[in-house]
Amino acid sequence: MKLTPIRRSRSRRRPPRSTLEALLLTCCLAAQYANAQTTITDGSTTQFTLASSATTFYHLPLSSQSTVYVSLSICSPPSDLGVNLPFTIASPALALSNSSSTTSPDPSTYDKTTDKSFEQVADLNLGVANITSPATEGAWIGVRAPDVSTLGGSSSSVGNWHFQLSVSTSSPVEQFSSRAGLAFDDSDQTNALLTTANYSRMGDNETLPPSWRTLIVPTTSLTASLSASKCFITNATGLVPESRLNASVTTRGWSGGNRIQYEASGLSAGTNYTAWLLEATGSSSSNRTKLWGSVSFATKSGSNCRLVHSLDFCPDVAYSVPAPSGVSTSDLTAYYESKMNTSFANFKRSLTTFPCHDLSMGAYSFISTCDNCTSSFLTWSCAVTMPRCADPPSGTTLTLNNTNTTEWVIPPSYQQLLFRTDPYISRTPALSPDTIATTFPNDTSATSPFPYAEVPPCLDVCNFVEARCPNMLQFVCPKSNDGKGGTGQAGYGITSHVGTAFRMGGDPGGGDGLRAGDRFGNVYCNALSTDLLTALQFPKASTATTLHGTRIPCSSIKLLLITFVVSNLIIPFLF
Repeated sequence: MKLTPIRRSRSRRRPPRSTLEALLLTCCLAAQYANAQTTITDGSTTQFTLASSATTFYHLPLSSQSTVYVSLSICSPPSDLGVNLPFTIASPALALSNSSSTTSPDPSTYDKTTDKSFEQVADLNLGVANITSPATEGAWIGVRAPDVSTLGGSSSSVGNWHFQLSVSTSSPVEQFSSRAGLAFDDSDQTNALLTTANYSRMGDNETLPPSWRTLIVPTTSLTASLSASKCFITNATGLVPESRLNASVTTRGWSGGNRIQYEASGLSAGTNYTAWLLEATGSSSSNRTKLWGSVSFATKSGSNCRLVHSLDFCPDVAYSVPAPSGVSTSDLTAYYESKMNTSFANFKRSLTTFPCHDLSMGAYSFISTCDNCTSSFLTWSCAVTMPRCADPPSGTTLTLNNTNTTEWVIPPSYQQLLFRTDPYISRTPALSPDTIATTFPNDTSATSPFPYAEVPPCLDVCNFVEARCPNMLQFVCPKSNDGKGGTGQAGYGITSHVGTAFRMGGDPGGGDGLRAGDRFGNVYCNALSTDLLTALQFPKASTATTLHGTRIPCSSIKLLLITFVVSNLIIPFLF
């Protein structure tokens, strides 16, 4: 058999690429992708997403030497980090290079002890990382998303990190101040009142208010860990729309200047909220803003307290008072005004027996005047006539003793709350179930607010009257330092030390830090701004304080020249 030889093709078959060649090609493509940059412009804000541990780069071209302000904010983390995100993520997330020799500054590879190729790196703190750096030829920015596995998330974390990057060469696009920008006044079941610091001096009605905006969201774990991120707050679930924020001007407060008060409506009962003040710091066409630190508060669970404010007869009142359901707010305030008119008229009649405006007869003080006395007494009278209302403990029941002979129970120490279960042992016996129909004859559906809890007036409220009024009135406040203030313990509360970082917006400082409340919603007593007035008078009040709030030494306020007793002064019952 003749074998036919197999003819080989002249075209040589190419061998497959080697493993090394494939690896080199992959590395080149990866490097090209990693070094890809997005060009951004001066004054711009860019939003983007990154997977866990991913990195991206940006380039800001510059034509001359400039100072570059860079801000990185977390808008939202991956979904399974909602309860695990710490205040500070201790791994660099933002890097900036001002040299063309390093155009891909990766925050994760920076070693500040050996690497000088980057200008700066920054961690994320409260959701924000900031860098300010000089640059000439340009700024190259690197952003690296945190590794979710190091933050309590799983390796199969759902979702991406959402970021916002802002850059500018004139001023920071976004600023943050840790100081609170708002003061929380009080809330009821569905409304809350917050107030800014004064933006003008007393009597100045020409100065326009800053471009302020109040942001309120239901409190979650992220409202604390991302509390400096405007991007997170303005996109948070449940953000109260501006249509439910009624802004108005008020002169209420320790300075007498103009402030903005925001009344939020339509809130959920028994819910914790967090609020920020946002200020537009540039022109109307600018996107520059300053975010002030947050304050926290809670709405009340029950409907027996109602928020009232801006009252002509009690201008310092801005809190919830006991309120029968079925009674309109106008009828409610008219009831309290009628109670005020009686006691205040008697006081003014007694004060007119002193020749306040005739200096030839002598003055009772080199510092205080009868007007000061009248103002202080009005504040005190409002505080004891219109008690500050709060939710009672769960399960509290009404104790009705219509004999009107129940004895007062004196607490063993000053209390933050007084539980009003018996109407005849309260400041509002006319709101008892058996008298409510007589008190509000035109409101047939009125229902008694008892039981409720009361935040007692601060002892400072009483001290101001004693210090500013003539001694002839014989107005005396509790002065015990041993924790046994007599009947005053049932009628007053005391301030507590609050650190500078924990104070509410508009705080003047001083007074040894003794305050009636803090920025986290804690309320120690009902001050009607007397705690801040005391702080102003005693910037270093270490020698003017006791265990029972801030004492105002009479020798520091007034010089008594005349002493006699007026018998017809009627003062409302302290309890």
